[in-house]
Amino acid sequence: MSKTIYVTFGQSPTHKYEIDEKVIDHNCVVKIVRENGEEVARAIKEFFGIKYAFTYTEEDIQDSLRYYPRGIIEL
Repeated sequence: MSKTIYVTFGQSPTHKYEIDEKVIDHNCVVKIVRENGEEVARAIKEFFGIKYAFTYTEEDIQDSLRYYPRGIIEL
């Protein structure tokens, strides 16, 4: 079974990324799906290092999606 984690970002300019021509910043949530939790953690570290705000599960992010006008971006 795969593992899905959602990542959010702060408003600092250091929390802005461009990955595969997608702008990642405080106005969106990144969805990362990998084979297991270790792979998810590795992907987060690879993409963002320590410069992100929070991580959420599917259940936890649902109530907060209204705060992210650009929605979910899957990586």
